Amino acid sequence: MSNVSRSVYQKVKEENKRLIADIKIMSQESTTVEKIECILKWREKFKKDDEFIGLLHDVIKGGKL
Repeated sequence: MSNVSRSVYQKVKEENKRLIADIKIMSQESTTVEKIECILKWREKFKKDDEFIGLLHDVIKGGKL
């Protein structure tokens, strides 16, 4: 088993708490402002990730920026 510093462990634990909170919000049956904001936040994140991955593919294939 590898050694993990306490600060890294704590950061991961806090991130997991935030993710669980978002999952709880998104799994609610009713539509709330909080739920819509959470969904929009994740859509924007995934959109940026997809754009970045597309850019990397272009660069790797020799495309222009």
